[in-house]
Amino acid sequence: TFFLNFPHLKVSVLHGSKSRREKLLEAPADVYVINPDGVKTIEAALCKTRKFCCINLDESTAAKNHKSGRWKSLNALFDAHRAHAWLIAMTGTPIANSPTAAYGQVKLLRPVWTKNKFPYYTHFRQAVCTVVNNFIAVPKKDAEKTVIDFMQPSIRFSLADCRELPDRIFQTRVAPMTAEQAKAYDTMRKHLMAEHKEQQITAVNEGVKILKLAQIAAGVAYDENGKPTLLPFGPRLDAILETIEEAERKVIIFAGLTALIDRLNDELTKREYTVAVVDGRTGTSARRDIFNNFETAKDPHILICHPNTVSHGLTLNAASTMIWAT
Repeated sequence: TFFLNFPHLKVSVLHGSKSRREKLLEAPADVYVINPDGVKTIEAALCKTRKFCCINLDESTAAKNHKSGRWKSLNALFDAHRAHAWLIAMTGTPIANSPTAAYGQVKLLRPVWTKNKFPYYTHFRQAVCTVVNNFIAVPKKDAEKTVIDFMQPSIRFSLADCRELPDRIFQTRVAPMTAEQAKAYDTMRKHLMAEHKEQQITAVNEGVKILKLAQIAAGVAYDENGKPTLLPFGPRLDAILETIEEAERKVIIFAGLTALIDRLNDELTKREYTVAVVDGRTGTSARRDIFNNFETAKDPHILICHPNTVSHGLTLNAASTMIWAT
């Protein structure tokens, strides 16, 4: 983003081992970029080596838990530069799961304000939630207004103010299981065990059985040694291909199984689609190149991702269709 919009600025990404990160921090640059979890690794160096004029925490929900080690490291960094730096936090979903998520974020940026407004976390929770018991707290009707008043000063844009997006359309497509899948599925359901081409798929309990049934339905199930068993999954593949052909622009496919990601990659490549894969095996620089090409270049046309690798912080507007393959 800096390269495309501010090419005159020198940007240094602080990654790698502790010693490597410290060396990169010592080298002159206009902007230093580091993952929130990486702050703890070189916390002392970040707090002492130089005076930053601005610290920007992107996706600030990383600091929602004020008791976590991550929050404490970020707080130490903010405290070290609080007197002379702009402290900015950005997020599109400040209270996605609970209004209480605002507490850690505000406490990080404005500790004095937080102490005066809600001296303790329990005070804030009582203000935004009806506490049922130690584990359940239901948001109050005016919780959002309380949060907005608490998260001040702030610049807030609604999604409608940011971009005109077409309405999302959800479709559920039925893909019948093949005979081999149906046989393995029924056997697993009844006996916590199934076989296919001399490979045995077992489940040690009912919870694991549910996962194995989902794997069988997807066409890829792992045996007790972690080796994938590939079952015929023609109807599911046909449904995916049909959806791709109907898409107006590029397509993102989410698959929660590594073996299924590889299988879909092979099948789509055979059909001469340009495909890129992003999962836990994809390195940082490779991911950056893939996402950039997906957004700005003709190829790849299809992006196959493990959901965890694209859970936040990405803009992939080149795609008009998302397929959940599992």
